[in-house]
Amino acid sequence: MRSAVNAEQGKTAKNDHKRAFGILAGALLILFASEAVLREASVASLKSKEKDLDSILSSVPAFLRGRIKSRIEMMELKDAIARARDDRERIMALSALAAYVKEDGEKSRIYSEILKMPRWPESYQAMVYFLEKDGSPDRISMVQYHQFIKESPRFTRHSLWSMGFQEMKNKKKSGEVLLEFLVPLLSETPEFYDYWQLYKTIYDLAAKFDDKDKAKRADELATICEDLPTIFEQMEKAEKEKAVTR
Repeated sequence: MRSAVNAEQGKTAKNDHKRAFGILAGALLILFASEAVLREASVASLKSKEKDLDSILSSVPAFLRGRIKSRIEMMELKDAIARARDDRERIMALSALAAYVKEDGEKSRIYSEILKMPRWPESYQAMVYFLEKDGSPDRISMVQYHQFIKESPRFTRHSLWSMGFQEMKNKKKSGEVLLEFLVPLLSETPEFYDYWQLYKTIYDLAAKFDDKDKAKRADELATICEDLPTIFEQMEKAEKEKAVTR
């Protein structure tokens, strides 16, 4: 009887071992298959573009699709950097990669690389990222950022002001520092209605700190903005004028 039980237990253990081995072998096959699909998708995506990524991914288990898609996207972004023909294209490709990565150290390294290159309007993501970033050797001061805005195309300046201000808020800068950041706008004549909100913000901050002169000037400039076209309207007008002259 005991020998029969032992034999049955041995048979069960052997079957369990086979089942475990089968599961492991299956998992390895899935992994190898996913890597093969990754290579196939990469070739299709980076070179011929003949195959649709979703159709390629449909051939692998659902739990692997996210990982494979992420790796393909990363390879595409890095390939764009390698294919960049000049500094401007390289900055755009690096910025896209920095925006994609989640790890802050890697993001910082990529943006730092951008700052080592000649400044182009496309450098704005790196400029915003390092704006008043305490403790960073790549810190961009408010003065440097303001100069960058001045050297940027007129239609992009409002966005640079807005993004910079929001970044300062995200970094928990004090109200006094936020006001200091926006103060140069008081010396400029607004071109577009879009600046109204920025002048309203200056007014609110100046009133909070009882700075009557800045509050009065901000209110005057905000009033001027009310009669100005929006950036979109002006860009649309410029495009139409350009089309007429062609």
